[in-house]
Amino acid sequence: MLLLIGGGSSVGKTTASKVLAAGLSLPHVQLDELLNSPDFDKLFDAHSPGFWDQQPAALVELLIAKGDAALAGLPRWLGQHSDARGILLEGEGIQPSFLSDLGDLPAIRMVFIVELDATVLRATLTSRSKSFRTLSSMQQDTIVETNRLYNEWIAKEAATHNQLCIASQPWASLPARLLRSL
Repeated sequence: MLLLIGGGSSVGKTTASKVLAAGLSLPHVQLDELLNSPDFDKLFDAHSPGFWDQQPAALVELLIAKGDAALAGLPRWLGQHSDARGILLEGEGIQPSFLSDLGDLPAIRMVFIVELDATVLRATLTSRSKSFRTLSSMQQDTIVETNRLYNEWIAKEAATHNQLCIASQPWASLPARLLRSL
């Protein structure tokens, strides 16, 4: 069984997925852990100078390209790491088209966590990211708007591909809601 949890940054994917994986006795893997190639890192190098000075719509396109790059290597990785117990794989690059693009892999469940409220995204980024707090207010605005637009894109794409989206709020019930949705 493969459980895929996708969504934009700061929606609770990792925290909720770790709780869910522990409760189901499944290994928890973050998509970014699988993609440690320099070519992949070049696609979305958020630490490069001026990166957050780009327009949010352009950054969303980069996030989508990051997901496309992730998909290219995912079937091979899954074949090498298949586990009878299953795997819970989560990450920002998991996209609604994954199921149709992955083909005949058995027992795959996928859900997306989305947050469209810029105020919630900003509060989450501020509370959990020291690097976010060191950026200029304009760069922070860009990150928040990029995340909001990416979550909006995910919600639209999920609807197109008949995939389920759940709201990130309330945080306390997110793992239970994820479990019910899978």
